[in-house]
Amino acid sequence: MNSWLVIPAAELHERFSRSSGPGGQSVNTTDSRVELSFDVEHSAVLPESARTQALERLAGRLVGGVLTIAASEQRSQLANRQAARVRLADLLRDAIASPPRPRVPTRPGRAANERRLQAKRSRAAVKRTRRYDDRNPDLTHRSDTTAKLVRGWPARRLVNPRSRWRPGSSPRSPEQRRAACVC
Repeated sequence: MNSWLVIPAAELHERFSRSSGPGGQSVNTTDSRVELSFDVEHSAVLPESARTQALERLAGRLVGGVLTIAASEQRSQLANRQAARVRLADLLRDAIASPPRPRVPTRPGRAANERRLQAKRSRAAVKRTRRYDDRNPDLTHRSDTTAKLVRGWPARRLVNPRSRWRPGSSPRSPEQRRAACVC
């Protein structure tokens, strides 16, 4: 498992059963599913500190202090045995590993702050070019030539070519619309 921790085969208990899933004609005759059990609570190999840490971190997976891993992905029993052992080693390695060092909060550096402010300035410049040009009332949008300013009601309304209301047709108030509706 580690350079300092090796679990002997005598502490591992394997049980075999028939696996569901792929296997062809032999799926109902071979016991390819593997259940690998390791007694974490009574293990002689684990040091006391590693045992308590593993019991604490694997509490949701332990039944009576025993960690059980099932593997049935492969068709062969040998491949499933190896997969179960690898999974058990990964679980125990993660459970007894020392916790990561806590992050020490630091302030962003001067160069990072300058990059952030420069990005904000360039983004503001892009948005500034998309504004209405107040000096020339015939232009509403500097980059879009298809949009036209409709003079009159409502003031400075952009007309979308796919919109319902067209220039030249007079906009009606809700009262006028109700009066025109023949119900």
